[in-house]
This record gives sequence, C-alpha cells and structure tokens, in this order.
Amino acid sequence: MAIEKIIVLEDEAIIRKHLTELLQRRNFLVAQADSIAKARQLIDKDDFDLVFADVRLPDGAGTEILDYCQQKPNAPLVALMTAYASVESAVECMKGGAFDYLIKPFSDEQVDIVIKKATEFNQLLKVNQHLSSGGTSDEEHVILGNSPAIEQLNDLIRKVARTQATVLIQGESGTGKELVSRAIYKSSTRSKQPFITVIVPPYQKTWLRVSSLVMKREPSRERSHDGRVGLNWLMAAPFCWMRSVRSLP
Repeated sequence: MAIEKIIVLEDEAIIRKHLTELLQRRNFLVAQADSIAKARQLIDKDDFDLVFADVRLPDGAGTEILDYCQQKPNAPLVALMTAYASVESAVECMKGGAFDYLIKPFSDEQVDIVIKKATEFNQLLKVNQHLSSGGTSDEEHVILGNSPAIEQLNDLIRKVARTQATVLIQGESGTGKELVSRAIYKSSTRSKQPFITVIVPPYQKTWLRVSSLVMKREPSRERSHDGRVGLNWLMAAPFCWMRSVRSLP
C-alpha cells in the first residue's frame, strides 16, 4: 500500500514550508498543522498514511499525537522530528510506537528514505494480514455441521480459545487439523495478531523455518543469515501453528 496522504506537524514555519513543498514535489497530498490540536482535527476528518511530527510543540509533546494516532482503526505511521537528539530520547520514541526518528537539520534524502521505508512497511503489513488470515475469509474458518460431534468440537474450540494453553491437535492427514487451529485463532484474543505457520520437518537443532511472514522486530542473535528464526523468538509469537510435530526428535 503506497503512501499517499501525509501530515506535516511542525510549529516552525520555515521547516514546515520546506518539508511540505518537498513532499508535494514528490506528488504526495500534504496537510499542514502547527499544533497538536490542529493535527487531531485533520486525523479525525480523514485517513492519513504518514505523519511527520515535531517532538516539541506549543501545546504539548509530539508523542501525544503518536498516542492519538494509535487509537485510530487505520493508524498512520508517525516519524518524529527533533533538534534535541539523544540516544535516550530516540529509544523512548521508538518504544512509544514511532515508526522513525529524524534529527534536525535533516536532508531531503533522509526524508525520502523514511517514505521509502514507510511504503515498504505498509506493503509488508498488507501481505502479513493476508497471510495471518490464510488468504481466506473468516467464514471459511468456521467448522460447519450440527452433529453432536461437531457441536462438541466447536464448544471445545471456544473454551480453549479463551486460554493461553498450548493445544495438541491430533488426527489423520486431511481431517482438518489446520482448520481447527484457525478456528481457535479466530476465536482467541490474539486474532488481530499474526497467525504464524511453522513447517516442522526441516527441523535442525535450534532452528525452525517460518513459512509465514512475521512482522516483528527480532534481535539479531535470534535470526540466521538465511532468514530463519530461533526457537526462543518463535515461542514468543502471538499465535503459532506447528505442522507435523511428530517429526520432532
């Protein structure tokens, strides 16, 4: 999903004007705000893809607009800007959910990099959402039937979905084990987070290959050079479906 509409939240007129004109030359639709209050009004009226927000504003901190954006269904990405750079402030901003962090004065090329990263992130997020749903509609994950056995199975799925328990699903090939796992996932509190499928047969010591796209920053020590993730990281995943666990040693 491409970046189209951007808010420039900056109280310094020169910086706001320069950044706005730069983005307009890149063919983006740009709205300007010099305060958090005005930025909130813009966000309430329309959906935006990206916000460049100054950390220090007349009516508060830029992190306030970050918190406000995160409450929206289609939350825009937020890149914070500051002339008072420090490692501590950068870490706090990223922990608070900021997509990126620009230090003033920044170049046009740095702005372009942020936009490129935001575009790639949105595209990956869209793919991840598709993979999380298995590429199908919610209705296709419903186990249909009115027999006592099916009703008992659906009742058990609802009970298990409310817990944090690890579930072992057994059955012959083709009997619908993955359908049951997705039904549990859809009924759980983690249904908005990624559904991660793991193929167990390639198991090698401490590594497993993840077949679905995972949208989470992982420590470098938990990722191999060929894109595989370590077991410690994998076990922290919100919902993980491990196929063919009988292949585990």
